[in-house]
Amino acid sequence: MTDGRLEEVIRTIGAPRILVVGDLMLDRYVWGDVGRISPEAPVPVLRVEREENKLGGSGSVISNLACLGSEVSCCGVIGDDYHGGLVTAELEKLGVGTEGVFTVRGRPTGVKTRAIACAQHVVRIDNEDTSALAGDFEDQIIAFLSDIMPTQDLVIISDYNKGLLSEHFARQTITLARSHDKHVLVDTKSDDVTKFAGATTITPNREEAERLTQTKLDSRENMQQAARQLMIDLDLDFATITLDRDGVALCSGESFEIFPTHPVEVYDTTGAGDMALSIMGFVIAGGYSVEDAVRLANVACGIEISRVGVSPVTREEIIARIKEMHHLIPSKIKTLAEIARIVEEARRKRRRIVFTNGCFDLLHIGHIKYLQFSKAQGDILILGVNTDESVRRLKGPSRPILDQTHRGQILSAIEWIDYIVFFGDDTPLELLRVVRPDVLVKGAQYSRDQVVGADFVESYGGEVRLAPMVEGISTTDIVDKIRERYRNTD
Repeated sequence: MTDGRLEEVIRTIGAPRILVVGDLMLDRYVWGDVGRISPEAPVPVLRVEREENKLGGSGSVISNLACLGSEVSCCGVIGDDYHGGLVTAELEKLGVGTEGVFTVRGRPTGVKTRAIACAQHVVRIDNEDTSALAGDFEDQIIAFLSDIMPTQDLVIISDYNKGLLSEHFARQTITLARSHDKHVLVDTKSDDVTKFAGATTITPNREEAERLTQTKLDSRENMQQAARQLMIDLDLDFATITLDRDGVALCSGESFEIFPTHPVEVYDTTGAGDMALSIMGFVIAGGYSVEDAVRLANVACGIEISRVGVSPVTREEIIARIKEMHHLIPSKIKTLAEIARIVEEARRKRRRIVFTNGCFDLLHIGHIKYLQFSKAQGDILILGVNTDESVRRLKGPSRPILDQTHRGQILSAIEWIDYIVFFGDDTPLELLRVVRPDVLVKGAQYSRDQVVGADFVESYGGEVRLAPMVEGISTTDIVDKIRERYRNTD
């Protein structure tokens, strides 16, 4: 597959109708800082800074699909409690109907609470009931599935082994879907995978596949043997095994292939399995091949594991990563939406964000010293660069000398710059409101009162620092010298 083809696939998928059946849960994140050990016991004391609620379990798959633009229907159970109300509210925010969400009195909604400090998980607390549902409840849910199944393009089963997917219910769901010629993709935490026999595929990770097949996946031969065993034993159309850093193994018919990942810095593997399942379902429901689905799942999972916590991945982010992987655009150049995501992650990891801006037309030693100083003020340097149009407004109709494409590519080669974002306003004030840097750097030719955004940055505790300037050199001086030197030459 060409790079352009992969981008075309994710761009052109419409809004496939996907039914997600599985264990609905609430994921609670408690973000804070650990500065001491408790005097009561040898455990860290977390000072809470903020809290966040997200859909968990099968809800994670639902969130991923909704973010991609799929028309999602869901089926699962919640308790008649406060947390069940939060799950329902989160579904409604995504525009997902709750007709298939059944309330079980006396059964708590599953909640996983994760405490996180400095991008590290401190503890996880689970509150759940994993007992099987009563038979009459299963009958109600199956009746709902019978009504909705003909309208769906694909079914995803997300089984966290929390009591919903009994052997009877799982078999009934798969039989019903296949009778309507619907693909069924399954991800399960259960050791009893035989109840999912007849599905299109299941998507175990390396550890799960080793346990299910009693095969150590330490060689290509063993991976192929395990995948083929799953496909034959469970009567699957194809078998997929996610292999963390090694990519995804796909066994289909007589063919076997391992699709490698693009190397990324891994921060948190939570949610990677759900992301792979979501992307594969989305692509296959959109009418594309299994191979397309696996390749795109690899790309999306690479984005997911480079973040802290679980969050959906957009089509735009996938397209940008594809271009980065194949050097179609400099990887440092980001959109405003991407920068917003980057700074959110950086703050979670307690990294010090530095921002500066300028036209950077015809780079010279003054620019290099300035950028070196800026990077030294923190961990991440984000550079705001004026677009061509804004440079013309600021510098006159003869500028810039180099257009923004060339300026962006040249700046991308400078090691001290982490990210570049273009802005078209005359000042970077709106960009600053998104970045909210810890440090704002400008040249010492300005006074503190002349620095645009200084009051804003200092209002939340940020700092303004003035970089020493290299005397006697500027882009304007260079342009004037060139004009003077070659004024009378042919």
